[in-house]
Amino acid sequence: MQEYLLEKGKISDPNWLDNYLYPQFKKALIHLTRASKWSGVRFSQVYKYWGIDFIMDDDLNVYFIEANSGPGLNPNNEEKDRVFRSMLYGMFEIEFGLLRSRIKRIVNFVNRVDAEFKNSGLELQKFLR
Repeated sequence: MQEYLLEKGKISDPNWLDNYLYPQFKKALIHLTRASKWSGVRFSQVYKYWGIDFIMDDDLNVYFIEANSGPGLNPNNEEKDRVFRSMLYGMFEIEFGLLRSRIKRIVNFVNRVDAEFKNSGLELQKFLR
């Protein structure tokens, strides 16, 4: 799209996607998140994958159209397949990062409790039996 808009003279910035469009998407997503934060489940282990649709007018203004809670991820060509795989990989990386962080906190907590038991003359393993 950026190449097309440059070719047609609609934009002059060769980094228009990074400098204009992506920040507009981010601004809209922040607004949508804030506007709907009370309508979802509020647990860190719960997440939802959304499809967000935007439209752009002739003046390149970005408008939110709709959010789909069950976006169709049926690639019907190689480009869509590549994009979907990349998107899903990123989503799983975020989720696994959260799980790794949670596990690390649990292990640190258990180790601290175990050390406190040992310092008090008790052993955690005997206490748990």
